[in-house]
Amino acid sequence: MGGFNVAISRFEQICRDEGVTVRLNTLNKFVAQSIVNELRWALEPGAEFPIESIVEVKNDRYLDMQLAPGLLPTKFETALGVRRAVSSYMRMVKDAKVVIVTLGLAEAWYDTKLGLYTNTMPLPATAERFPARFEHHVLEYNQLLASLRDMFRLLEQYGHPDFRMLLTVSPVALSSTFTEHDAMVANCYSKSVQRAAGEAFCRENPRVDYLPTFESVTLSDHSLAWREDRAHVSTEVVRLNVLRMENAYAARVDGTEPRPSIDAARVEALKLAKQANELFSSGEFERADDLFEQAVQIDHSEVLPHVQWGDALYRRQRWQEAARELQAAMDLGGRQYNVAYTLAKSYAKLSMWMEAEPAARAAIEDLPDTPGPYKLMAKVLKHLGRGSEARAYSDRYHQLTAGVGEDVNLSPGSR
Repeated sequence: MGGFNVAISRFEQICRDEGVTVRLNTLNKFVAQSIVNELRWALEPGAEFPIESIVEVKNDRYLDMQLAPGLLPTKFETALGVRRAVSSYMRMVKDAKVVIVTLGLAEAWYDTKLGLYTNTMPLPATAERFPARFEHHVLEYNQLLASLRDMFRLLEQYGHPDFRMLLTVSPVALSSTFTEHDAMVANCYSKSVQRAAGEAFCRENPRVDYLPTFESVTLSDHSLAWREDRAHVSTEVVRLNVLRMENAYAARVDGTEPRPSIDAARVEALKLAKQANELFSSGEFERADDLFEQAVQIDHSEVLPHVQWGDALYRRQRWQEAARELQAAMDLGGRQYNVAYTLAKSYAKLSMWMEAEPAARAAIEDLPDTPGPYKLMAKVLKHLGRGSEARAYSDRYHQLTAGVGEDVNLSPGSR
């Protein structure tokens, strides 16, 4: 995120220092009490992560119950490495001027042995191994409000003296529930009770603001607000909410007042890009091109239409046009969408080796543990007549591909 020092940007390097590879969603926190746990272990003198929270599932495979659901069980040494990385990352909160907290779930699991709420549910094998250890709880208003107050107390006591908190509620709905109710009913309770506790918390703390991303998503046109799975928020709406947040808060740094709203042209451009993506997915390529072109013309400075159109053009093997759009995206700060690798491949397809080199270097910086960019860089340098440099990148490519299958990935699809 340009202009901001964002802690998450350092997490991959922290993991590399520990010799582990995980996805960023490993850090996702859904349970308020689990957020309190991490803040306490990071900030409170003498507070330490309990090693017994890394629980054996079966056959010498373990899970850290304070990390995100959906992770794969791994060796104990790997789980410890990830925990060290997470702990190092969380300790950076003491220097944060802005702490963004998102409330996710009102259903939680309680570890009776440690007296702690977890961030994930026990797997069936874990429940069989420890039949009385984990209890399912449905959190109530006062519990959630108390957890929010605990977060604030820890940050106020040990964090940055000028910190502020932005509070949000996740719009992503429950897909299943452990209660006797239908998932829709359980989800309505979960969001409502978290929203109510958050409202009371914000009213009693002038240093806390509520960011209405939940309302922005759930009260918008569903065809625009959600991805095709209707479970996850669309990239376009996520970007709009982040832009609105920047507009409301960051504009004041230079003494100017925030604009009342995001420019209508940008909103329309993102809307058209969303529709174009759906047309592309259904095979209506010409109509998709028309909408992408309109989006770019309406607001040429908005990065996302360039990113998405460039990717669509690349997949249709229209290398020249793909390079044009992806380069525009890079020039507008689109590296956060990992466009450098596709841009480098587009230039390589066009034998534009001079242009491919900086894009490939950027791709390696963005995807340091992914083999492809190293192989591409070796090819680029070879065509530029720099064989000795090319060999170094080729060697790194072979090192990375030789390590495939090692027990370092904690989640499906990890790099």
